[in-house]
Amino acid sequence: MKLIQSGQVNGPNSCMEILTTMRFCFVLCLLTAVIWAVGRALKDTVAIAKQMHSIPCHNCVYFTNDYRLKCPVNPMGANTESAIDCPDYRGKA
Repeated sequence: MKLIQSGQVNGPNSCMEILTTMRFCFVLCLLTAVIWAVGRALKDTVAIAKQMHSIPCHNCVYFTNDYRLKCPVNPMGANTESAIDCPDYRGKA
């Protein structure tokens, strides 16, 4: 039985409408959070990839491409961020 008071409908249907609206809002917030997290992860991945591609070791004369000793001149800094401004870098001809 529905009670109508001052333009409002009270009863099981109005409760279901409220729950449906709350579920919709929850799903929308959850979907927004997931999309934001994926976008942020992609942005961070692109930034790291750009930084790693600026390491010049593969174009250096001293680079050996051997997993045991990548660079005989600067072995601790080969293929790391510290190699970006390596003073021993010599480009291949």
